Amino acid sequence: LTVEEASYQWKKLLTSYRTYKSKLRKSQQSGAVAEDVFRPRWFAFDAMKFLDDTMKDGTHLD
Repeated sequence: LTVEEASYQWKKLLTSYRTYKSKLRKSQQSGAVAEDVFRPRWFAFDAMKFLDDTMKDGTHLD
């Protein structure tokens, strides 16, 4: 891959992870029963959890 292609792919992964993370967070609002909590099935969701430390409080380190 070229640098541009790799950068584009990384941005797509980040966008997907943030989207699924947001859906998960919204589904866990108080009062939600266990069956109603969103469970991401995206192949890379668990592998990308290392990003959680850099995404605290809505800030992103680029």
